Amino acid sequence: YRILVEELSIARQQYQQIFNYNPQPLLLYNFAADRIIDVNLAAETRYGYDRNAWLKFKLADIFVNDSANEVYQKFKEFGKSDYSSYMGVYTHTGKDGRVIRVEIFANPLGT
Repeated sequence: YRILVEELSIARQQYQQIFNYNPQPLLLYNFAADRIIDVNLAAETRYGYDRNAWLKFKLADIFVNDSANEVYQKFKEFGKSDYSSYMGVYTHTGKDGRVIRVEIFANPLGT
């Protein structure tokens, strides 16, 4: 049992490193709660917000204009599938107000 727990701990650390050190900004978003629940270092750097600020955001907080509504609708449809999906190109805003063009891909995570 102890070996299994150690192996799971190592696997978790490896996946956490893959997420944290990925050069692309990554966000984990909980649709039901409408909250960003994790971000990687690239997202912090690119947008200028630290992790604590990110965890207070709703998805719409980073979108320019009302394009978040379109993404919410796509997430609703997407939630009915088990595969990854290309959501489109959108405009976000960084902490300093600069515009950031992003391509959004979504992958469902098991609960």
